[in-house]
Amino acid sequence: EKMKLLRLLILIVAMAINIADCKNVEVNEPVAAVVGKVVKVVDGDTLHIYSNKGTYKIRLSGIDAPERGQAYGKRAKEHLEFLVAGKQVIAIVESKDRYGRYVASVKVQSKDVCAEMLTAGYAWHYKQYDNNKYYDELQREAKKAKRGLWVDKKPQAPWEYRKEQRAEQ
Repeated sequence: EKMKLLRLLILIVAMAINIADCKNVEVNEPVAAVVGKVVKVVDGDTLHIYSNKGTYKIRLSGIDAPERGQAYGKRAKEHLEFLVAGKQVIAIVESKDRYGRYVASVKVQSKDVCAEMLTAGYAWHYKQYDNNKYYDELQREAKKAKRGLWVDKKPQAPWEYRKEQRAEQ
């Protein structure tokens, strides 16, 4: 009886280790869509989705949120966490960026996460890489209503902040 219990315990521990290891597997293969649970929000436009194949690093398509050290960076991350952390999402992959992240539009409970970030005023429409007129309108509305980062008269765009940071190094 004790041997059966010991074998069962060993099996449970082995399964737990296997499951824990699986979450740390970064998937790097071509993919059209990812369905899974958001296990990490890195910042206001990057998250990790865990699916049955492993963890996918996702860069939200069409928006650019403030960086971590930038004004509103923490609030942007917190708002994205509010929207998606621990929830099931669908990511429609468009491409991969130079950092190896999947660039994707993400939906949670049929809501467009990028649209939600723009509406709340915690991201810019990233016009350099996206020409979505709807996103343009959402940004204009958030700016007009002074939501999120648009409370500031002249908030610094993330691409300008990154350029400034590179120049200082």
